[in-house]
Amino acid sequence: MSAPTARPGTFLVVDDSALHHQMYRLIFSKGSLAGSTVHHAMNGREGYALLAAHPEDYLRKPFQPADLERLVARLQAEHAPAA
Repeated sequence: MSAPTARPGTFLVVDDSALHHQMYRLIFSKGSLAGSTVHHAMNGREGYALLAAHPEDYLRKPFQPADLERLVARLQAEHAPAA
């Protein structure tokens, strides 16, 4: 059985480091990942907004509505402002 090969796709990078985002831009511009669409978020809120706006771009396995609702609830809880 051969190892899966990387191929262009759509990716969401959530990281608060501008340096890491530069690294990902380089990684996704070369080799088998060249041509990928990469969306960048500098924090969880931005990442959640991108995920919520276009979940079909990032979720590759068949999701049931309840699965997506649980994922959204978890992301909201993880990135809610401290009380």
